[in-house]
Amino acid sequence: MAIEESTQPSERPLEEVFPNDKFFSSLLSCTERFPGNAIAVNDPTNGVSATYNQLIGDIVATRKAIYDAWPREIFDNQGILKGSPWIGLLVPTSYEFVVGCLVILSVGGAIMPMPKAILSDEADHFFEQCESRLLIVGSGQREVALKIKAYRYTVSHEPILSLPVTFRSRYKNSINAMHLDDNINLPPNRPGLVVFTSGTTGPPKGAVLPRCSLYPRQPCSPENRLIKLCDRPAHWIGGYVGLFPLLLSGHGIEILPPGSPPADYWELLRQQRVTRVTWGPMMFSQLKQYYEDHLRLLSDAELEPYLQGVRVIRGLRAGSAMPAPVLLEFWHNLLGQPLQMGYSATEAGGLMSALLNVATAKPSSIGKPIPGVEMKLSEGDKGEILVKSPRIMLCYLNNPEATRAAFTDDGFYRTGDVAHMDGDEFIFDGRVSTDFVQVYAYRVPILDVENAVTALPDVVEAAVVAVPDRACANQIGAVIRLRQGMAKMSLDKLRSDLSQSLPAYTLPTKLRVLDDDEVLPRTVSYKIQRKQTATKFFGDSAAVDRVQVCSKLQAGKDRPVKAWDWAGLQ
Repeated sequence: MAIEESTQPSERPLEEVFPNDKFFSSLLSCTERFPGNAIAVNDPTNGVSATYNQLIGDIVATRKAIYDAWPREIFDNQGILKGSPWIGLLVPTSYEFVVGCLVILSVGGAIMPMPKAILSDEADHFFEQCESRLLIVGSGQREVALKIKAYRYTVSHEPILSLPVTFRSRYKNSINAMHLDDNINLPPNRPGLVVFTSGTTGPPKGAVLPRCSLYPRQPCSPENRLIKLCDRPAHWIGGYVGLFPLLLSGHGIEILPPGSPPADYWELLRQQRVTRVTWGPMMFSQLKQYYEDHLRLLSDAELEPYLQGVRVIRGLRAGSAMPAPVLLEFWHNLLGQPLQMGYSATEAGGLMSALLNVATAKPSSIGKPIPGVEMKLSEGDKGEILVKSPRIMLCYLNNPEATRAAFTDDGFYRTGDVAHMDGDEFIFDGRVSTDFVQVYAYRVPILDVENAVTALPDVVEAAVVAVPDRACANQIGAVIRLRQGMAKMSLDKLRSDLSQSLPAYTLPTKLRVLDDDEVLPRTVSYKIQRKQTATKFFGDSAAVDRVQVCSKLQAGKDRPVKAWDWAGLQ
């Protein structure tokens, strides 16, 4: 994906000359609205509490390091990347991540995020797909980067040019070190980010999002300024759209490493360090459990700071799936105000619609489209949810066939979800296709899993189904019939056998072995009825003692990891 060159050089040093677009004009505006010691990004884990002035200084310093270290010919005379825009970013959620992203965007680059636990052959695939050899590395990822570089050179004899994020810049007056040049025009629909998504048993598809998907929204004032908790993995869409639009609008960012224990979250709440939070059902559940196991036992005086910390939150939003009613009731009572709900997708650039009060909403409502998003149903008042906005993905990287299939003739993105209208609200009804099942942030191709199960020598019949689970959207359940003479099979053995051919995130976490007289529900044309199968063998009225269960997402992570076990998203 080649990019046109910009022209007309500036008299200032390259590192001080920035595109005059919404990213950097908004950042300068923040320094004016929140001068002095107002914190832009607080990253206590890494000992950083950065003002807007420091953030600008570190961006400028890292840009200088790039221009000093990387070949001059890959940039035009204004310091904007020529050719492929992609720059790898091997930095976990942290202040370094914020700096790295803004540096990439400032040189006209597009962010190619890499998980901190990425395998070398997975990273090599990303570089190959993006036709890139540029990499920005976090301070804790240098060993991983060395392995990636060595592997890449062994495979292709092409060196990767890597560079660390520069901290503690020499710029004392950083505002004067950032000059916005009207002659540097970077279109809002220029590639800004690629997010790799699961859904296949091999390398994931890359959803290419435009720069404007990360643009700031409405500027805030000191009176309505929020402190947003950022605890999502840096390579997931939530790690971007939940951070940059708010940061560049003037809201503060509080970083907590993804995967932190519930005690750390409750301590952060006790200290009243955040006022805006988005969590999935699993986090809501874990924090509730910690409260009931530990905090509820405290005296009233000891408990009160935790309750006050929850009640200063001005926006508590549920994402990825609707939490169970018992969780909604718990948090509504604790918060003393309505919970919100967001409907989003990676390919849509994040949030599409919002529900501002879950408690009073119609069942399964996903609310109304947010400003700037056009949303409709394929059959008028019912059908597939179709969306259009400037933030929608541009394409799937190097996959024109998948791109064409993802859009209607009039440019609406096909979400794959089905809904109907009730008044002016969209009511979620499920998925268009049962071929893919959502498990946490992963999309599991269940036909591939079912074929692999059926191919096992001890299995003569199999059905793989989605088993609804509020904590993770769904679990993967397998119902099997063993060949004659086989008395039993353990779930652990099934997973072990399947791990030879399937990624770890697709492996079943529930197993039911059929008796001789039991049958799978099928249609007259002998197709498996998946919903009926899930209800019959894994539903509330099913025989619990006949179902083998293992730990959902973590299951399999103790085994040796092969490429794409976790879709390159680990």
